[in-house]
Amino acid sequence: MAGRYHAWPRSSVTRPALMTEDPSPTPTPDLTAAPHATRPCGRTWAGGGSSSVLRDTGTLPWRALSAQGHRLMGPVLTDQRCAKEQFVKAGRDRAGRQMYQCGACGRRQTDRSTSAFRGYRFPDDIIALAVRWYLRFRLPYADIVELLAERGVHVDPSSVFDWVQHFTPLYKDAARSHRHRVGTRWAVDETYIRLAGGWVYAYRAIDEHGQVIDVYVSETRDTAAATAFFEQAIARTDVRPRLVTTDKAPTYPPALRAVVPEAEHITGKMVQQGIERDHQHLKGRTRCMRGFQQLGCAQVVCDGHGFMRNLRDGFYRLGEPTGDPRIPHAPRLMRAWDDLTHRLAAA
Repeated sequence: MAGRYHAWPRSSVTRPALMTEDPSPTPTPDLTAAPHATRPCGRTWAGGGSSSVLRDTGTLPWRALSAQGHRLMGPVLTDQRCAKEQFVKAGRDRAGRQMYQCGACGRRQTDRSTSAFRGYRFPDDIIALAVRWYLRFRLPYADIVELLAERGVHVDPSSVFDWVQHFTPLYKDAARSHRHRVGTRWAVDETYIRLAGGWVYAYRAIDEHGQVIDVYVSETRDTAAATAFFEQAIARTDVRPRLVTTDKAPTYPPALRAVVPEAEHITGKMVQQGIERDHQHLKGRTRCMRGFQQLGCAQVVCDGHGFMRNLRDGFYRLGEPTGDPRIPHAPRLMRAWDDLTHRLAAA
């Protein structure tokens, strides 16, 4: 009977308090015949009479529900409608995931119902991989689809587009609390990107450490756009610059006087070489594309590209190397992205 559940009547199910060890002398069911009966999601039941212990070998939360062994385990779910935690098994959905029914309101859900990936047919790791590839490498949607097809995953390019547009802001929000504090010396400039056959302006800024502070895409190049960029950057980073370097565009002095009048303003070509050189990363990413069709899509991709660069360059407290440094590890970006994926899946 290893790896299977006993089917006891629902009327006999009791639900004691949360526990990880059964101190009662009541013998465990036939599952203890196997020393380590494997359970779903990496849980194992280490048998041994009254000292049986529920061991955790996975990442999903599970709990022992009955001291008599009627319902040995079940997921720790909370109904979003009635805030109850009384669930019973209710079959499986089309994807084969176990469904649970709330005993209070009758609502059915799975352990993915509260995840940020709910409503999507493909697994979490497939979606996360496609989004990471698109933001990190200079690949169009068609190439992402071909790479996934070589791994046995067949998806339409429009699905990858939807994933990028939906999950890029979620990943950035999940990593916001882990970001290193932005410096107070900002280099600000704008560059051109193509939108629907024309050109729009991407306002960008980096600090003295090379961290991309923020990106703002605007159809105009005027004082209002510069003011909106500074207000957005300050609101997202909670840092007010002490020194701002720009080119000699006449739109920046009025914007700085309106948003950060206390900041020192320096203009010139020499002080702007850092930000001008940093534009090549965004320009190289958009060069292989046919161009954006909507301003919102351009904002998401440009913002996500800067976020991916910061994540890769170590400006977030995520994916930090642990253990013996002499042993090769996965790239820091990959470890950080997997960490954020688990956070979104458990949200």
